[in-house]
Amino acid sequence: MDENVEEALIQYVKEFHFVRDSRKLIQEFCSRQPPLSITIYRGHGSSPHIREGLWYSATTDINIAVNEFSGKNCCVFIIHLVNIPCIDVNKYIGNKIRDKKDENEIIFLGGGKF
Repeated sequence: MDENVEEALIQYVKEFHFVRDSRKLIQEFCSRQPPLSITIYRGHGSSPHIREGLWYSATTDINIAVNEFSGKNCCVFIIHLVNIPCIDVNKYIGNKIRDKKDENEIIFLGGGKF
């Protein structure tokens, strides 16, 4: 992983901030990862819909999705990925994101149906 992708991932995970072209950098890096088949969870605090995007993030831990990301009024999506390129955030930048490491975040490519 080059330093621009690393910076983009760190800024996104730690501060939910995107540096210039970071969405595209993350998408391109993700597309080069080996495909995984995995069940992940995405919590939403106010919307029962997942908007279209280049990529999405979720967690492997349902408790994180429920307690950290869903709200009293909304949702936790259970997402079954089948042979989808994914970034295991902790694998690449876990030592640089401190307390966010506990989120067990997975980034996966967009384009699917929810």
